[in-house]
Amino acid sequence: MSSLETKLNPLKTTAQMQAYQYKGLRDPQEVRLLILDPGSGLDSIRCQLKHVLLSSNPSFEALSYAWGDSSKPRKIFCEGKPIAVTESLFTALQYLRYADRKRVIWADAVCINQVDTREKEIQVPLMRQIYSQASLVVGHLQTEGMLSVGLLI
Repeated sequence: MSSLETKLNPLKTTAQMQAYQYKGLRDPQEVRLLILDPGSGLDSIRCQLKHVLLSSNPSFEALSYAWGDSSKPRKIFCEGKPIAVTESLFTALQYLRYADRKRVIWADAVCINQVDTREKEIQVPLMRQIYSQASLVVGHLQTEGMLSVGLLI
């Protein structure tokens, strides 16, 4: 399907696409970082996932947010494939992306394969280290309006 067709009928394209398939992590210190593509307004949220070792001191920001209601998932596109996320994460990513450059973020719901119990058992204990190594921790609080606060830790 051409990019023009995708813009004209994104719902049809999403329904026809297979969901994103996570590539396995090979090392207990390996994590995924979300490379958030530039965008603004109602542009679809597009990203890639990059595997890195925490021991290599990668540069990234970490996102802290309330997961919120998962009964009405939204779609982001990772490497062209859809991933279902909560409205809260969708809004945070929409708000945090830059208009003119990529942004590297760690967000648990996307960076950890949520359907892989074994992976979660390994990744969840790394969260303290992940937040500690982040150059910035962004707290996203969603109420009637939106508020995101960056914290240097």
